[in-house]
Amino acid sequence: MQQQSYDLIVVGTGTAGAILASRIAENGVNPRTGEPLKIASIEAGPYWKGERRPGYGIPLRRRMITNLDFGGDRYQWPTTGYAKIVGGSSVHFGNASYFPFDTDYLRWQNETGVDWTKDNFKEAVAEITQMYNYHQAPDSTLGEGNRLFRNAARQMGYAPSRSPMTRTNCIYCGYCSPGHMCKYDSKGSSLAYIPIAERYGVEIIANTEVERVLIEKRGDRGTVTGVTYHRGDQTGELRSSKVLVCCGVFLTPGLLMRSGYGSKELLGDKLLVENPNVGNHYNADQVFRVGGFSDEPLLEAGRGTNSGDYFFDYGDPDGDFNLMITSAVTNGIVFPQLAALSEYAPEFGRGHKEFMRTSCTRMSGVMMLQTCPKNSRGRVRPDGSVSDYTSDPRMIQRFQEGEAICIKLLERMGLKRITTGGDIGERVRTFRGAGHSMGSCRAGVDPKDSVVNPRFESHDVDGLLVCDGSVIPRSGSSWACIPIATVAAFAWRRIVQDHFTV
Repeated sequence: MQQQSYDLIVVGTGTAGAILASRIAENGVNPRTGEPLKIASIEAGPYWKGERRPGYGIPLRRRMITNLDFGGDRYQWPTTGYAKIVGGSSVHFGNASYFPFDTDYLRWQNETGVDWTKDNFKEAVAEITQMYNYHQAPDSTLGEGNRLFRNAARQMGYAPSRSPMTRTNCIYCGYCSPGHMCKYDSKGSSLAYIPIAERYGVEIIANTEVERVLIEKRGDRGTVTGVTYHRGDQTGELRSSKVLVCCGVFLTPGLLMRSGYGSKELLGDKLLVENPNVGNHYNADQVFRVGGFSDEPLLEAGRGTNSGDYFFDYGDPDGDFNLMITSAVTNGIVFPQLAALSEYAPEFGRGHKEFMRTSCTRMSGVMMLQTCPKNSRGRVRPDGSVSDYTSDPRMIQRFQEGEAICIKLLERMGLKRITTGGDIGERVRTFRGAGHSMGSCRAGVDPKDSVVNPRFESHDVDGLLVCDGSVIPRSGSSWACIPIATVAAFAWRRIVQDHFTV
């Protein structure tokens, strides 16, 4: 790859990057000439091309990624476990997905002053609803465990709601709950945006890792001039006056710090432009599961369901300490090898053999997720690790309250041998991160406590844009993927308006 010049370089072609590259190419123009944009979208992992066929997916992709893993360590970031493939690792597991709740919008606004209101996000929500095929599964997909959960929650005075989902080609085989990707490509993801990107001339550069964003120091500020990359043994530069970083909550601050943008404390003499918020304010929810064993089968043998119901046990008025309790895992398929080694299984002999005849359909549980309170946060370091994480002590109390709710739910569902997974207090105190992390390069109106402004532009480096989970000021009330996709669909509209309009 020789040195080339672009109107925009997008670093990362996952959940946010695929949305941004495609829509900016489709809707933007070179502001000086009015010509179509020349955009490069870079991804560290492979791009398996092909047409998506209902009930089958993309043939080459299907052979490379199974429901068990991402196809091996070659396609994962070692420090995060996320996939490095074009289209990203969203949405995975059971595909129970939620748009930001009302309290999430308010928390974002209160946290850093962004104008990210529910009304301003209407167009973005409508777009992601269509592109991710966001919908509610028919009741026929519910298992007996889901129905028992719904009835038990109502008996306890809660009003459960159906969990929406994002799937396109789903044949409801059920083999998605324990792993990350779907071998049939049925799950909604940003992969649907890639044909749009190709149609509008985006150059997708796969299997290529960006080493640094090139920043020229000008006084106390900086200006972007491009990126350096490596691809195998090959290294080089790509030039652009605008770089959009979409590498995620861990990798984005790491890339910016490698580029000389961050805190003096961490970068020392490698610092070019100072902003101590790069990598700071990292926060994440916590998720615990309470399990149980049923005397009767809760799902059909060989078939799992990954939808279900959810309800909130509310905490503070601002949304802190809310507990979402869900049955999205209640009917998740359990693989035989996991059942055989579970705490419910007899150690050996005829009893173990009899247990294994039906155990995969009788192991169940519920999941609880707690929203991150305002004073629980840490720092992402240049290597992607998390340090200085402090959890609010009240989180322990709320999880203990939630654990009691979950135990009562499972008892009303008729489950036996209920297991909680250990001491909650110790798990909260040693917590460093989860899959729904946000905030490490958060957006805000004040450069003193944020990295980018509400329009996704760096406060300190001209031409540098950031949009992924790292810019969201605080972790939300549920899973992260749909909120991240929605923020990206919101961001491209602002970026086109500000930078790529005549």
